[in-house]
Amino acid sequence: MDPNLRSALLGVVQGLTEFLPISSSGHLAIGAQLFGETETTLAFIVLLHVGTLVATAIVLRTEVGAMLDELGRCLGRPARFRETDEGRELAAVMIGTAITAVLALALQPVAESFTQNLLGVGVGLLVTAGVLLTTRRADGALTVPTTRIALLVGLAQGIAVLPGISRSGSTIAAALLLGMQPAAAFRFSFLLSIPIILLAVAHEIVFGDEPRAGFSTEALVGGLMAFAVGFLALVWLRRLVTRGRFWAFSLYLVPVGIAVILFSLGDVR
Repeated sequence: MDPNLRSALLGVVQGLTEFLPISSSGHLAIGAQLFGETETTLAFIVLLHVGTLVATAIVLRTEVGAMLDELGRCLGRPARFRETDEGRELAAVMIGTAITAVLALALQPVAESFTQNLLGVGVGLLVTAGVLLTTRRADGALTVPTTRIALLVGLAQGIAVLPGISRSGSTIAAALLLGMQPAAAFRFSFLLSIPIILLAVAHEIVFGDEPRAGFSTEALVGGLMAFAVGFLALVWLRRLVTRGRFWAFSLYLVPVGIAVILFSLGDVR
């Protein structure tokens, strides 16, 4: 396959699965098992993440701008973390990020073993489907996450390091079930994703394999496609969440999860 076409396809997959609640890590694990591992450069991996990060920042540009402005104010007057809605949401993002980082590091060995075990991936996809289905009756009123919500949503995001468990699916569902309005749950989930993506990029740059480093046209193509597709996917997802249709992704995850499990059981030697 032409390298640029392959990079474009990987960028499309990244843009779709990073944002839609269908588990990007799960789909990558499935692809690796079915088609073999593909060699990627460090620049390619980083630009894929940067593409989705930029898409998030543009779609949530108003919220991101307000949060950065509030961060400056809170640094000058820490009491704002408790006194203003913006300050409380910023504090919730910080708490959730800390919980996620600790849990993700603890679960990393388990997550790596899952990538070699399609049975675990299939079960994870079914778990995600079940979590999404619980949101059908969600009708919360909170617009700002509480400390409890920050802790539990951060926990959900950390668990989502396991292939098959969707980050967006688990965090939005958790926020909805804990009483947040759909639009607020969407906003908090993706504001919480920004520091995690930045940490993932930093981790890859610091701990990535040196021989894979290097910029290329293919890396740029992949990053641009991840940005374009991710932008469209994020806009679409926000509409579905606010209209109460978030659960509908389970209709895709259930048959895929069952198929992956059956394939893994048939492949046992």
